[in-house]
This record gives sequence, structure tokens and C-alpha cells, in this order.
Amino acid sequence: MEFIVNLVFALGAVYIVYSYYFFAFKGKVPQSPAALGRAFAAPTLIWALVLFIISFIQKWAVSPFFSFLSVYEALSTIAAVILSVASGWVASRTSENTQAMNLKILSTIGLVPFSIVTWVGFMSGPTMVVWLLIFAYIPMQYIGYRAYKKYS
Repeated sequence: MEFIVNLVFALGAVYIVYSYYFFAFKGKVPQSPAALGRAFAAPTLIWALVLFIISFIQKWAVSPFFSFLSVYEALSTIAAVILSVASGWVASRTSENTQAMNLKILSTIGLVPFSIVTWVGFMSGPTMVVWLLIFAYIPMQYIGYRAYKKYS
């Protein structure tokens, strides 16, 4: 029964992440406040959902073969970097010329919820990974901002 409940939650989380992808990257280009709101979702809600999906995969598919922390930390670290870059991209994807302002707001205010979700997600692991992800948060967002300016 526990597996069924976790599977339903994991499928719901996958659906939300999938919907966010189309909403944030493929949808209509929003104005500045909406772009900033979409960008705040990546390092907070989507990050928490991705951590849940990774822990579900680890618990039910990988744990008989590998240690829990190795796969969980590797996938979570990759996901954190991708979501940090994606949030910089989404904050820059606006119909107004406010990309730099959005990036500054997102970097300063978004660091707190990202840090909280990261600390909770890596409670059982080494703290070095947490510190590396927190210190890489703002540079990764800047990379997303620069990539958006270059490729769009």
C-alpha cells in the first residue's frame, strides 16, 4: 500500500514538473512580474518535487543495487544545477526589458527558499554538498541569464 501511495504522489509530481516546463519555457512570453513568479517556482516548488521524485526512484528502484546517498546526491546535485540555470533563464524570459532586474530580485530573494529546500533535501548527507549548491545558486542563475541573452 505504501508503494501505491508513493507512486501516486510521484506521478503527480512528475505531472507538475512536466506542466511547469511547458508553462515556463514554451508558453507565451510574460511580462516582468509574471516571469519573476515563474522563475521563483523553479528553485522552490519544482526543486522540492524533483527531490521527492529522486527519493522515490532511489527507494523503490535503485536501493537494492546502490547505496542510498550516492545515487540520491548525484541526481539531486545535477537537478539543483539545472534548476538554478533554468530559473535564471525563466526570469530573463520577459516581454519587457527587465531581465537584469528580475535576475537580481530572484538571486537575492530566491536564495532563502532554495537554501531551506536544499538543507531539508540533504539532511542525511554531507553538508559540503549543501554548501556547494548554495554557493553555486547565484552564479548558475547568471549563467541562465547569459544563455537566454545569447540564444534567444
